[in-house]
Amino acid sequence: MRFFVPAVMCLVLASQAFSQSPLATRLSKYVLTVSDLEKTYAFYHAAFGIEPLGTSQIRPPQAAAAANQILGSPQDSSFRSLNTKIAGADFTLEFIELTGLERTPRKPRLQDPGAAVLILNVRDVNAALESAKKAGAQVLTLGGAPLTTAGKSKAVIVSDPDGCFIELQQLDPAPSSGAPASSMVLGAHWATTVEDAEIAAVFYRDKFGMEIKVNDAVKDANRLKLAGLNKGQLKVASTQVGGKAEVWEFWEFRDVERKAVQFAVADPGA
Repeated sequence: MRFFVPAVMCLVLASQAFSQSPLATRLSKYVLTVSDLEKTYAFYHAAFGIEPLGTSQIRPPQAAAAANQILGSPQDSSFRSLNTKIAGADFTLEFIELTGLERTPRKPRLQDPGAAVLILNVRDVNAALESAKKAGAQVLTLGGAPLTTAGKSKAVIVSDPDGCFIELQQLDPAPSSGAPASSMVLGAHWATTVEDAEIAAVFYRDKFGMEIKVNDAVKDANRLKLAGLNKGQLKVASTQVGGKAEVWEFWEFRDVERKAVQFAVADPGA
């Protein structure tokens, strides 16, 4: 059986009981399904200095894990995961690996509904890009170098070993951050490509009480080149909980070819 899941495959919402109130209190996890847990962790650690969270460690695959029931996976398949901490971020980055069942690696284009991008705020975008490339990242942005996105801010988009997208953005002025002075990364949020940005944002507003902001579609050449495109429009909507730093953006690309991607839970790239 195959399931449709967005690229942000398992967004855990800490919330009040739905029988009392649908209001979410925070966005707590960004979860990626990966093909090889050791390889993925090695990439994120080498590229961005991301470390395991607390006492988390890479363990052998566990057969008939309790998570199988939650994920809809066969009970005889195996599961393992690793929770990691992004400096300055208020949410956990979790990698999961499912084996012993059908799984098909999927690598959507960024404009395809179902794709997603982890957005890392970095101190120096050029240094972050070189570190990511050295670790094996592929550059999506046209021209292969950071572009100016707003004012003096710069950004570039790369992909990890499973084709998942990562935007490296150097904001000017730099945001306040609780990250250590030695950290390359200052914070993070994420975005999902959707069919209709406003409908997606309204859904999370109505169902979970998230705040919503919707921008008009624009033809911003550098924002499109950032996504590997030389034409089109981009409409962005965003949600957040209680005015906190955790932001979820919804990107809708227009006037370009796009095709919705359906992931099974176990598919690397979900």
